[in-house]
Amino acid sequence: MSGYPAYHTGFETFDLVDKVYDPEFKIFRACSQLNLRLGLELAESEKLPFAIENYADVMEEGMMTLAENGILDKLEGLEIETKYWNESVYAFREAAHLFDM
Repeated sequence: MSGYPAYHTGFETFDLVDKVYDPEFKIFRACSQLNLRLGLELAESEKLPFAIENYADVMEEGMMTLAENGILDKLEGLEIETKYWNESVYAFREAAHLFDM
């Protein structure tokens, strides 16, 4: 849906959606039903199905990418300290593990 230029702008009117983008509102209906179903699943679950350690994976991968691309070296060359940022990423891993238990 986000492929059209008026998406979430003042130009996205009911007429535009009704006559051009989704004349029978099939896409809007499917999205609404999916959001409703996901909302009900989350509301009825005893514990939300989130694995915070997945975020730690992404953060550590990002840190490795920055190191491989030489960005961290450039920051240090500009006298920008990255030590505390690195430490906080690894500390997040520990906290995420405890949270997920």
